[in-house]
Amino acid sequence: MHEQRQTLAIVWSNLMTSLFIPASAAKHCAKPGLQRLIFRSWWRPGSGSTRILASLLLSSAVTFAQAEENTSTLQRSLILGFVEFPPASYVDADGKPAGELLDLGQRALAEAGYSWEAKHYPANRLASYMGTGEVDLFLGISTVPGFEGNTIAGEKTIAHIELRAYAKGDAPVIERWEDLRGKTVIILRGYSYGGWIGEILDPANGINALEVDEHEQALKVLNLGRGDILLDYKSPVDTALRQVEVPDLQSTLISLLNCKFVVSRKTPQAQKVLTDLEAAFERLEEREAVY
Repeated sequence: MHEQRQTLAIVWSNLMTSLFIPASAAKHCAKPGLQRLIFRSWWRPGSGSTRILASLLLSSAVTFAQAEENTSTLQRSLILGFVEFPPASYVDADGKPAGELLDLGQRALAEAGYSWEAKHYPANRLASYMGTGEVDLFLGISTVPGFEGNTIAGEKTIAHIELRAYAKGDAPVIERWEDLRGKTVIILRGYSYGGWIGEILDPANGINALEVDEHEQALKVLNLGRGDILLDYKSPVDTALRQVEVPDLQSTLISLLNCKFVVSRKTPQAQKVLTDLEAAFERLEEREAVY
């Protein structure tokens, strides 16, 4: 309500200025009684004031609508959700959000004029919260299970992620999901694997899926010989290998996956938020300030 009164005061000031009343005086004319007095003294039927007034009111209405739009969009901080995916996004030793992708998101949000708060979630919960609107924004792969129908993704690719197949001994030959048939495949809960997750989890496809929660755990399971193939992403695996040694580990690239801005459909003016962020990213690119 306070913001609406401020907005109406601005609209009235603009109207007074349009009537050639100085801005310094217009602010003193915002009281309802003075408004009626000014209107009666200015209004002259048949003098063309009808058209002028209509034009002024239309202009003021546009100003009010624009101000209301900006107010509703920026009323609260956007919640930027992220998963443990080092070095792109992770919680550092001090318990704070960190990572290359989060840094990029922070710069784009600041450039677009939005305040934000980053929060860490397990992958499944993040997808659920994007659907309910408890999380507004995600920077990453747009094919995450649970995103379809609940989010809108940008057209702009802001980063790439390598999806790889890992095995001990010989390098695995995995080009399509069908190559996983008859194998025990280690996967992490909540990840989409470039859209393969539906086929991997479908019992009819003859793939034995072994789900774990962390990248370090996935490497340990592979090292113990409990799985034939580990499907995972290069960046977090490289980080996990600093903690977990896996002798004779081999890998092959399956695909390069595109990261995008993904906005919850429940976020107020979701399309505007997405458009603003993509425009901000383009400006950062032009200034070579992306990475």
